[in-house]
Amino acid sequence: MLRLKDPFATSLRYLSSVFCLSAALCLGLPLTGCNRPARPTTFKDLQEKYRGEYAELSRRYAAIANKLPPPGSVKQASAPVTLDPKPSYADQKPKEQSPDLSAINTGILAAEELLNPFTVPEIRLIPAGVITYPRSGLALVKESNSSGGDFEDTGGKFEQSMRTGLALRYLIVYRVAELIRPTKVTGKGGADAYTPGALMLEVFLVDLKTSEVVASFPVESKTAEEIKFTDYYSKYQKESDNLVRAAVASMETEALPKVAATLAKTTGGTFKL
Repeated sequence: MLRLKDPFATSLRYLSSVFCLSAALCLGLPLTGCNRPARPTTFKDLQEKYRGEYAELSRRYAAIANKLPPPGSVKQASAPVTLDPKPSYADQKPKEQSPDLSAINTGILAAEELLNPFTVPEIRLIPAGVITYPRSGLALVKESNSSGGDFEDTGGKFEQSMRTGLALRYLIVYRVAELIRPTKVTGKGGADAYTPGALMLEVFLVDLKTSEVVASFPVESKTAEEIKFTDYYSKYQKESDNLVRAAVASMETEALPKVAATLAKTTGGTFKL
């Protein structure tokens, strides 16, 4: 008497054999498909990976902007505070290939950047071209690339920048309380001269763990008596707007060390501005 084979059992035995053979080949033989190296992480991969986290960070910054004291209310430095960990800030120069970012736990933004991270602030305490956080990470998430972002993140530099921007514990926020712009005039002998300019800032240190302002103080600066053009501005010496911009930059330059010194005195932190 003939027995009919169970077609389901036959299929199951066949699939089991195929699976075992495939596993044995991948583990024991140098087949190209099984030993194929992982695809390099691309810039586009990182944008998609961190886009959601930076969107949430932007929402948190907008909420912090609405919690700052009213404009013009900061008249004197707040009392010294004890913070743990202590804040630490340092600019990263563009030519640094492998900077040590482990000690950086503090970022810096203008107040208007809290509401729109991609705006160009009226006063730029940190010169253009200097990498700062969280601005760098926010820019990377937004940045579009003509190649589609398929280039490799060599050495993990882009991802390190994005992660640093997300991991900050403190944020320096500066707000313009008063700005008298210098005006270009013609001096003796036709030389360029300026009417005096003045800048008043309100500076805050925000604890990002609690979103609370832990220190605040005012900073004043004025136009330098002699305007020194950087390489960037010297290319535009015949353009009035850029000459005035250089004069404004002299006020930013004077304000920056005052911000660093007062922050260090108030918080005991380290600020290399």
